[in-house]
Amino acid sequence: MKYATDNDPVYVIFQSSDSGKTWTPDGRIPLQCSLASYSFSTKNTLYIVDDTGRMLKAVENNSKWAVSSVTQNLTDK
Repeated sequence: MKYATDNDPVYVIFQSSDSGKTWTPDGRIPLQCSLASYSFSTKNTLYIVDDTGRMLKAVENNSKWAVSSVTQNLTDK
């Protein structure tokens, strides 16, 4: 889910503890781009490819999500 606060895009991560019957917000990731793809490698580590081709790694620490690394543009120019 994506929504804006003060014109900055924020992505909300949801979690379910009952096999997807109900969902609750689990954190927010502020990004200055749109998501093209994402994948969790663990429940606390999320890899994101943005609409410019960059890959970002977001990690949850103490119930807060933060982008911890960013790669170069992955698309061919």
